[in-house]
Amino acid sequence: MQNSGNCHLNVWKIPLLILFTISSLSMSASAQVLETPPPLFDSWSGFPVPGGVTTDSEGYFYVGDYHNISKFDGAGNLVTRWSGMFSNNLTMTPADNLWVPAYSYVLRVFDTEGGFQAHYGRSTYYPRNPGEFAEAAGVAVDPSGNVYATDYDNWYGYNTNTRSHVHKLDNSGRWSWMGRHGIGAGDGQFVHPWGIVYSPVKNCLYSADYGNNRIQMLALDGSYIGQWGRVGSGYGEFSSPAGLAIDTAGNIYVADRRNNRIQKFDPDGMLLAVWSTASQPVGVHVRADGTVYVAAAPAYWGFVEIYGAPDFDGDGWLDNEDNCFNVANPHQVDSDFDGFGDSCDACPYDEFDDEDGDGFCGDTDNCPIDANPDQLDFDGDSVGDACDTCQFDPGNDSDEDGLCADVDNCPAEANPSQEDTDGDGIGDDCDICVFDEINDGDGDEYCGDVDNCPLISNPQQLDTDADGIGNACDVDDDNDVVEDASDNCPLTPNQDQLDTDGDGVGDACDADDDGDGVDDVSDNCPLTPNPGQLDTDGDGIGDACDDDDDNDGVEDLSDNCPLTPNPEQTDTDGDAMGNVCDSDDDGDGIEDSSDNCPLTPNADQLDTDADGIGNACDDDDDNDGVEDLSDNCPLTSNTEQADTDADGIGNACDPDDDNDGVEDAIDNCPLTPNQDQLDTDGDRIGDACDNDDDNDGVEDLSDNCPLTSNTEQADTDADGIGNACDPDDDNDGVEDAIDNCPLTPNQDQFDTDGDGMGDACDSDDDGDGIEDSFDNCPLTANADQLDTDADGIGNACDLDDDNDGVLDGADNCWFVPNTDQSNFDGDLFGDACDTDIDNDGVLNLDDDCDFEDSTGRDADNDGCVDVIEDFTELIQGLGLNRGHENALLASINAAMKSIARDKYQTATNQLNAFINKVEAQRGKAISEQDADMLIAFAQNVIASFP
Repeated sequence: MQNSGNCHLNVWKIPLLILFTISSLSMSASAQVLETPPPLFDSWSGFPVPGGVTTDSEGYFYVGDYHNISKFDGAGNLVTRWSGMFSNNLTMTPADNLWVPAYSYVLRVFDTEGGFQAHYGRSTYYPRNPGEFAEAAGVAVDPSGNVYATDYDNWYGYNTNTRSHVHKLDNSGRWSWMGRHGIGAGDGQFVHPWGIVYSPVKNCLYSADYGNNRIQMLALDGSYIGQWGRVGSGYGEFSSPAGLAIDTAGNIYVADRRNNRIQKFDPDGMLLAVWSTASQPVGVHVRADGTVYVAAAPAYWGFVEIYGAPDFDGDGWLDNEDNCFNVANPHQVDSDFDGFGDSCDACPYDEFDDEDGDGFCGDTDNCPIDANPDQLDFDGDSVGDACDTCQFDPGNDSDEDGLCADVDNCPAEANPSQEDTDGDGIGDDCDICVFDEINDGDGDEYCGDVDNCPLISNPQQLDTDADGIGNACDVDDDNDVVEDASDNCPLTPNQDQLDTDGDGVGDACDADDDGDGVDDVSDNCPLTPNPGQLDTDGDGIGDACDDDDDNDGVEDLSDNCPLTPNPEQTDTDGDAMGNVCDSDDDGDGIEDSSDNCPLTPNADQLDTDADGIGNACDDDDDNDGVEDLSDNCPLTSNTEQADTDADGIGNACDPDDDNDGVEDAIDNCPLTPNQDQLDTDGDRIGDACDNDDDNDGVEDLSDNCPLTSNTEQADTDADGIGNACDPDDDNDGVEDAIDNCPLTPNQDQFDTDGDGMGDACDSDDDGDGIEDSFDNCPLTANADQLDTDADGIGNACDLDDDNDGVLDGADNCWFVPNTDQSNFDGDLFGDACDTDIDNDGVLNLDDDCDFEDSTGRDADNDGCVDVIEDFTELIQGLGLNRGHENALLASINAAMKSIARDKYQTATNQLNAFINKVEAQRGKAISEQDADMLIAFAQNVIASFP
């Protein structure tokens, strides 16, 4: 057995494992003292074909069937359920991601509320590559995020090399296969792999090999490590092992499907415990506290069984009785008697648990039945605004007149009429000045309705400007709408408050508005200081306030020659100085008198044709009769305007006439574009302008290899490409360098025997030494030419080796004709070739009841279901002394009589008494092995009672 990493089998246990696979495990296990199985805690029915069960980190558990995934709390209450078409096992990661093989045979991931997260893999009837599934069954995830999934593949009989695999999806998204390639019973091969678990104890994988009735161990790199188990019903043997589970100690639990039991093994395959379950368990899961969940699917409407004493939070209360199953609360205090303990109750003192759903429990919610998440309480009376009848009145209508204080005009005195003659917001019943809305606020004994300053005491009632507002409270004595404190002429109305010279005296009462010492009546600019009274154009308006000093119709602010009349305002160089007063109109630094382009900037004064007109303003710089705008060589005379490459640059001044990026001086085709300058034959004439590029005497237009010299022009495949330059002589799409038949078309490159010679030109395609014309499997190596049914098709490639009309993949007896495919025990082998027809562990030659499946009900291993009528002969054959034998027979005879009278409860009691007698003599008069057998026989009889 191979080892990898930390995953290995303990050396001292290897002999026992060998016994599991090749010898009598049942005898070895029966001599071992096994653990007492966990007690059955609860059993639920009503699931349509349950295939998987698991739990999350919060103690909730999940059941998957073909129609739904259901989430339950520890007390068994349904929390949520989502529908779909699902298959087999459920796997929950430590991060509470739920992996589910879906009905479409891909892997899906959900959160714990059923929210879809992702899906992986591809569903196909003919899987050929890693990541392609015919029927995904089990999932495991390691701590690095690598995912391992089994493909049970119920159609594995077809395309067998790529089916029934364990697949790996690494954390970078790459798929690969685990174990050994192909279906089979070899180490690392599988037939219907089902359950799979990752072991943190061993850092490896365990997978249930359903069709081979064994458990296999694989390293995380896919290599085979070991195995245990064989077909049978004895301890440590299997009949279709399906789901797997692992506990915190690394022990492995196997759903032994057709043996109707769970078997528990240590990490190295040592049997620890065995117990019976409901019919056909397919899924098993172990919670961290040791609780075991089993999904059993005998047909439609299966079972979920719970074994152990589930106490997720470890507080001494079983989950289904614990009012906080996932929070430890040994005292079970439930202050509001709502069934949820205070420790996990969001509202421990509110039996309705936030009835209005606003996030505040009823005991702290200031509006317990009206949602008010903001809990606003404007008046601070502990009654929230959402439900407060007087939200702005902490007294809540203390005068009881039916009006809240915030709207009551006499809040301390009942006045339901709310009469308020003066409209001051104070009701007449409590208003000292019924007709005064301000109620003599200044205390001068004048109510507001007669007081000319109702807010300022003014017993004299003085009013200088007679505007009805007394001086004591009049802020504008001159009534010009400017308050006295800000009025620069408080006694003279001047609403605009103009004060041109800023001396604090408004123009309305100032004799010299601009403050220049000249009275306004004599000032030619009364609002602009101008003590000299300058008036350039003599228009009576001083320059200080004249908008047009030169009187040319253009205001000074816009005039580019403000002192020189120039109404046209021409300014060629845009320097804000008009031409009439600018000595350099184009602003190029050369005065107009010396400038050969006075209106066009040309500081360099260039004049190519020396005609006295600078290039900047000359329409024909080279004086060739073609204006510069149309001249393709404006500085080089070229009347004809030739431009070979039509690039807009005339030949006269173009250094690259063909515009190929290579200057004419070094261009081997100066008039033909050839940027690469290719010259295949080295004759200094570029290929672009050379009629015979390879210089083989055949012009390029007729040359089938124009760049490779081939005077003979050979072309084997007649594709127009000569052999000398054709990479694919047979034109099959495969280049000659890698073509395994270069002269014979074979696009598929099939080379069955891998000898480097393609089937198209190989006389022995499978390389078995027999030429194809004589080979009964020309594409499958079979040197022995074995042909069981003599139909001319060798077994190696015959889909029906026994020629019974049933293809081998579906045939339960490949080499024995059995058209009816009868299979009493429903295992992998039909009755025609099954050495144990009823699959009860007793070979047909030794089986007294060939067609009676006694699995789990055959304590004496005779192949027949245990019945009480056989008990007498069984006891008498043990060689017990007469006294012990008679004591046991007495209980059996009594039970037989009770059964004859249909008194099965009495018979049960009598057989239990028989069991007690056997236990009393265990290891004394009765050997341990015989005691186990007698007790199991009695229990089987009891189990058969109606």
